Formats: sequence, structure tokens, C-alpha cells
Amino acid sequence: MAAPTNQRTQTALATIPLGKHHLRPPYFAETGPPMKIAIVHSYYSSVTPSGENIVVDMQAAALTEAGHDVKVVALRTDELRNRPFYKARASLNVASGLGASPLKELKKFRPDIVHVHNLFPNFSTRWLKKWRGPVVATMHNFRPICSNGLMFRDGHQCSLCPEQGHHNAVVHACYRDSRLATLPIAIRNRNGVAGDPLFSRAQELIVLSERSRSTYKKFGANASNLTVVPNFINPPTFSNVVGQDRSTWIYAGRLNVEKGIVDLLQRWPRNERLIVAGTGNLENKVQEMAKQMKNVTFVGPIPREQLLSLICNAKGVVIPSLCAENLPTIYLEALTAGTPVIARRGNSAADDIDTWAPGLTYNNTQQLHEAIEQATQNHQDLSIGARQRFRDQYTKATWLRNIEAIYQDAFNRLPHK
Repeated sequence: MAAPTNQRTQTALATIPLGKHHLRPPYFAETGPPMKIAIVHSYYSSVTPSGENIVVDMQAAALTEAGHDVKVVALRTDELRNRPFYKARASLNVASGLGASPLKELKKFRPDIVHVHNLFPNFSTRWLKKWRGPVVATMHNFRPICSNGLMFRDGHQCSLCPEQGHHNAVVHACYRDSRLATLPIAIRNRNGVAGDPLFSRAQELIVLSERSRSTYKKFGANASNLTVVPNFINPPTFSNVVGQDRSTWIYAGRLNVEKGIVDLLQRWPRNERLIVAGTGNLENKVQEMAKQMKNVTFVGPIPREQLLSLICNAKGVVIPSLCAENLPTIYLEALTAGTPVIARRGNSAADDIDTWAPGLTYNNTQQLHEAIEQATQNHQDLSIGARQRFRDQYTKATWLRNIEAIYQDAFNRLPHK
């Protein structure tokens, strides 16, 4: 395998410092010849829409547009779930590390870099020991240390399993509210990140936020292998926007307990308009609460183009997540539209706001109401700050520079004869 050369100049990687735990200097902008990149991903079922699936497709397209030779080696749950005994086989795969292997396609393609996004639940992990080339992995969630991937249980953030043992996940039926469904993941996770084949094998582990990096480091991951590389979004066009009334706030996301939508409605001031967009297992409850509140409109799931228009015209976007989720796409969409964001503290969007100030954060009802008032009074300054934060950190060009540097570093860290 020939090393992809990468001549670098003294050009700064980003326009502002990313912090000492983001990209290890010196990484520079000019890249050498294209790389051959294999992306390995087990696509989640479309029954539950997955932002991770969308991110993988966007990143593959961005790398291809940048001139790299990209092959996505994929298994799709939608295509597999109707096969006989699929659930039983998937459970066995997860617990044992067995399952389908991408090795045949990888050996045929002969990539410079293998980038793993998700192996759960369809791909084996045993192939990792047999592959001799560089491996990069992205941790989109916390599943290697938490059976439901959210670090969230019974209405609060939870770290019981990595602290006291993964049998606790079975006790609390953390995955899909089923002890039986949780058991294979708990077995797989029983030795923590030290026993995780992907953590052991990858030269570089990408996380999406500093909160994620700190969490994995706390529970045993090698800090020198962890690098924060946030996702990007393509700036949308808002051609269908007809006005700028800025009179309504927006919540958009899954209507599940960890997203904090019920808590938000209970705290929401009666003199501020709010549109709630999305679907989930709390949809009926949210719809009923909205009916009781004259200032809240429930619109359910809507097309992305319509959502982006709402965001662009909104007074602001609210992110009330109770879980320590990685950077939500709605946050990036608000930044690129110049729409102020108010986020509940304890998630990565709030962390970003507290560090770079493109919005406001809150912990309780009084702070939420004060944040709404401040956002109204300082809308123009917050709007300018939001757009600047997007340009500095979340563009496709920034992501490409970062990921190409990661790939080069992974290649350099693997011993070559």
C-alpha cells in the first residue's frame, strides 16, 4: 500500500483556535494526491430516522467532491430485517463479535484508509484484527459504554454501567425497554472500552464534541487517540422564505423523553409563540399539551425545506435536550441561518454556546424566560455571532481539512515496512 503524500504549508487549519484537545498541531490546509477511502457503515432502519445515516452519506459525497476515491461498504437493516431469524442473528452478532465481514470488498478496493462509522448490529468486529491497513473510527454516540447509546435513563443522565458494571443495563432494560434486547449489548460492553475491538484497533478515534471526548476519556479511552471533529452541514438556500417576522420560536426534533420536549412545554412562557415539529413516542402527549396552550402549534414531522424556512424566519430555536447528546443538526442549521439558539445546559449545543456565545443557555424556568427576553433584545448581535460560529467551525471546507489531516496522521502512525 503506497503512502498518500501530503505536502503541508504553514497555513493555519482553522480561523480560530479549536482548543488543545481538538486537532493536534501542526495540521495544514494544502493536501497532496487523492486518497482511496473505504467507509464502513451499518445503516440504521428507516423506521426510526437516523441523522447518522445522513451524515455518512454527506461525508462520503464531500470526500468524493474533493477528489478522493471513496467506496461505501454498507449493510442496511432495511434490507436485512425481513430475513428469517434476523433479530436472533443480529443479537448473536452483537454479543459475540460475529457477523458479516467487509474484508472481501476492502481487499478488492485496497484503500489507503478505512473509516468505520457504525458496525452495530450487522457487521462483525473480528475482521478488525485481520485488516492491516490504517483504521479511523467515528463515535457518533456512546454505545460502546452505554447500551442505549445516550447515557440517559429514567429521565436523567446516567453513567451507571461504565462505573458499576454493564449488567445494570439489563436490570433497567435500557435498550428499547427490553431486557432481552439489551442483553447482547451488555455482554459486548462488559469489558468497557479496553475490550472494545474498534477502540483497540483504530489509529484515530473521532468524536463530535468535547463533551463526548471527556466522557470517553473518563471511562478509559486513550486520550491521545481521541480527536474532536464536528460534523458539517451544507448551507441551505432559503429561496422560499417570504418574510422576516421573527415572531415564533422553533423546537424541531424527536419527541422522546431524552429530548426534553415535555419539560420545555411545562416551562414555556404563555406570551411567546412556539412551533413544535417532529415525531416520536411522546407525540400524542405533546399534541395534547399543545392543544391546551394557545401559544403552541404542533405541526408534526415536516419536510426539511419547510423546516429550514421556519428556522430562517424564527425568533429563535430551542434545544431542551436532557441527554448529553452530540451536536444536533438543528443547532448547525440555526447557526447557518443566523437564528439565535437557546439550549438547556448539559448537552453539547449548550457547551458550544457557553464557550463561543452564539446563543444563550438555561437550567431552570426563570433562566429560560430570561434567555428568551435577552435573545429578543439582542437578536441582531446573536444572529451575527451565530453565522460567524458556523463559518469558523462547521463548514464543509473546515471538515475536509480536518478529516484529511486525521487520515494522514492515521496512516503515519501505522508502522510501514
